[in-house]
Amino acid sequence: MDGKKHFDCAVVIPAYNAAKYLHETLESVLLTQGISVEIIVVDDGSVDDTHNVVSKMTSIYSNVRLIQQMNMGVSSARNAGLAVVTA
Repeated sequence: MDGKKHFDCAVVIPAYNAAKYLHETLESVLLTQGISVEIIVVDDGSVDDTHNVVSKMTSIYSNVRLIQQMNMGVSSARNAGLAVVTA
């Protein structure tokens, strides 16, 4: 083993101005039982509090990661997340 955590499943969450919903969304995924889940949130150029909401969660949960990019649309955000998945 290489010392890195190995996940059973990955969830990529494209987010644009989604601060209002992200905490509940992340908590829902974090409640998954029976498998280890890697969560990648891609902030797609949000102008609301999306970055801060996810940053707080990354400081609590080691399996939550944040990627930021300029607003390029949901497909681009999803692809950016898939590019860094380790599961």
